[in-house]
Amino acid sequence: MTHAEADFINQTLTFTCSPKEHSRIAGEMTAMISKEEPSVEVSEFSIEKKGDEEETEGKGMLVRLIIGAILFTAGMLTSGTVQIVLSLAAYFLLGYDVIFKALRNMGRGQLFDENFLMTVATAAAIYLHDWREAAGVMLFYQIGEYFQDLAVARSRKSIGDLMDIRPEFAMVQENGEYVKRNRKK
Repeated sequence: MTHAEADFINQTLTFTCSPKEHSRIAGEMTAMISKEEPSVEVSEFSIEKKGDEEETEGKGMLVRLIIGAILFTAGMLTSGTVQIVLSLAAYFLLGYDVIFKALRNMGRGQLFDENFLMTVATAAAIYLHDWREAAGVMLFYQIGEYFQDLAVARSRKSIGDLMDIRPEFAMVQENGEYVKRNRKK
């Protein structure tokens, strides 16, 4: 590999290499990235976050949160079998992705991440027949994750906007004279 550059603002990793090494390096990078970050897409010469899917996921998560909150609230206001059904519906609607990630990470030998701990905590609540507790914990966890993702996206956008207002050149004084230096790209 002759050059590699990570751009954290645009979430890209770009590399250049000789043509004969391209398929080997691309294959190794693709395997490593797929293992560690299944939510990224590998394309020719760069690794990009799926931007359109991220926006759709954000809207989908908001809909899930609203529906889950309605089911959770309805479960709090009822009793008996209806409460159990509504609470479990809220739990699985809000937490299916957390449970899936926990199981996937367990298969990789990665225990004790936040998904695993949330799954264990809520499974214990269900085992103790506290359906509302399990649904409530998952609801509040997902609300926190939603706001965290929103804050990160806004911060990334703000940093990107700030990078766009950098001057294209600077005047540098060398040996008593000003010399124009272009910005490195």
